[in-house]
Amino acid sequence: MSIKYSTQDVIRQFKEVHGEKYDYSKFVYVNNLTESIIICPIHGPFKQSPKVHKQGSGCQDCKNQRTSERCTKDLKGQKFGKLKVIRRVTNEEKKALGIKHVSVHWEVQCACGRNPFIISGGELRSKKRKGRNKPAPPRWACKVCTHRATSLKQRKKSFAKIENKRFNLLTVSREWGCDKESRMRVLCFCDCGRTTITQADHVISGHAKSCGCLEKGEDSYPYFKEHSKYADSDCFFYIAELNNDYFKIGITNDLKERKRKSHGNYKKYLFKKKLNRSECWTIEQIILHETLDAKPLVTPFKFKDMRGGKQEIRIKNFYDLNFYRNKYFELLEKMTEYGGWEELYLSRFNLSASNLDFFHTNIS
Repeated sequence: MSIKYSTQDVIRQFKEVHGEKYDYSKFVYVNNLTESIIICPIHGPFKQSPKVHKQGSGCQDCKNQRTSERCTKDLKGQKFGKLKVIRRVTNEEKKALGIKHVSVHWEVQCACGRNPFIISGGELRSKKRKGRNKPAPPRWACKVCTHRATSLKQRKKSFAKIENKRFNLLTVSREWGCDKESRMRVLCFCDCGRTTITQADHVISGHAKSCGCLEKGEDSYPYFKEHSKYADSDCFFYIAELNNDYFKIGITNDLKERKRKSHGNYKKYLFKKKLNRSECWTIEQIILHETLDAKPLVTPFKFKDMRGGKQEIRIKNFYDLNFYRNKYFELLEKMTEYGGWEELYLSRFNLSASNLDFFHTNIS
């Protein structure tokens, strides 16, 4: 059996929602759907059903006035997230740009400093995506900044899948930003005890198997072991000056040819010593690993045409020439103490000959 309310009962329900905002002296309750007179103190009488009024609806003229004030309000100079409003777009400009929407549009600029663009007032104030109930932040940044924020979320999800996981000799420790092509880089701990920064894709695919202690090709531990003639061939360890900011560490059989292939990037050789190939390579590998903090995060653009050796570039401000010279002679003495290049190499990188040979055999 339905409950029948009196007019006073319904008015009490109205006041629980609207307070003392409206005058109900002319209101007569018939049923929940029958409209009756409600008086607005600003715009006068209007008709509305009890059901609608109890849901929070009120004077339509008041609502239209608030909408009009919001649309005509000058937002110039106001900030919405990273966007700052420059000016209101005129109807003539909207027509010229092909904007058919009747809503107010504004010219805004992102805090990143990129070119201003036009956005509707609704996009500035919107709190929900169209057609969805889930709250979502409005577009309060330019497309580039929005894309970067989205990419950052995606990178975090991708990194969570590989964090603390082991790939060959590398264990992923933490995210290390992106390169200039927006590819995620990671900091990894190598089994030899050192760290390396490389692309996450290279670690996952196996392209990067170690910090560099397992170099492959002619200049590598297994190749020197199998080709003693090549390991004992004459070679130069050198430090070349690229410009006022960078050194280049390397080894070569022919100093003149190596300088020629640098496309003019080698200004002069600041230090050069002759040993055999395996000894030069061992000293080079140890120095390069001990000076990783002096390695540029991105290869300088001016050296992009240099053939090979871009990973061997070092910033001068970190270590001066005397440091590298002293390190060379220190390692030369250590090599004599250990009894040769092989023992020094294995000792410095905490490796054993049997495990190293096994690893190379199974990943080659």
